[in-house]
Amino acid sequence: MKITEIVDGLKGRWNRFAEEAKKPAQCIFCAGCKIWWNGKRQRSASILVEGVAVFLSEVLCPRVKCGTSDCHKSWTLRPPGLLPQRHYQLCLAAAGLSEYLFNPASSLGKVAETCECSVRTVRRWVNWTACVTDPQTLERRILESVGNPILAPLRTISDRFQRYCSRKRQQELSRAGQNLCLLEALGQARGCEPPGLRGVLTAVVANRYRLTTYRDPIIPDFAWRSWMESWPIMFL
Repeated sequence: MKITEIVDGLKGRWNRFAEEAKKPAQCIFCAGCKIWWNGKRQRSASILVEGVAVFLSEVLCPRVKCGTSDCHKSWTLRPPGLLPQRHYQLCLAAAGLSEYLFNPASSLGKVAETCECSVRTVRRWVNWTACVTDPQTLERRILESVGNPILAPLRTISDRFQRYCSRKRQQELSRAGQNLCLLEALGQARGCEPPGLRGVLTAVVANRYRLTTYRDPIIPDFAWRSWMESWPIMFL
């Protein structure tokens, strides 16, 4: 199947969601039961399709608003697979990070060019992935998922970082690399859609509406949410 066909199919499913989405039963902020439709907004997203970065524009997402007198907050309903507060989706970020961290011939500039983003964005992916959780937590979740210790496919970050990065920066890069590998292993253990960075975190995010990718990226409920037998995936 051609890339254009895959992209057209995905965009079609996302836009059908905008037409077929049902009104939520409750407000996600106050749990009120009086909900109004509040128009639609357009989203854009960059995703990875067959190893190629693809930009999607004019993705329609319905908006709803709480009708409770002391709330009146509004939010966007998202189609499955579209994460909140993030233009570059995690499938693209995972591929870019893997290339940058583990390929000795790679660089920030090359990854940014391939992913069609800025160098600053790639740096932000490194920081976010290093901070989102810690490797020890992921190792425990993998153990709980499979019932016995397994050898996770950890990879060592490129030795080129030793030549021009500070020790503190090397530690951040190494932690991002460990998290990337361990999330992949955890995703496989739990049957999540690869890559693990997207599959696991999509499940963990569940119905969290405001998940920033720029400040305070740690997901505080990762430790207790990720071991649940059934991960509810709700796209609010």
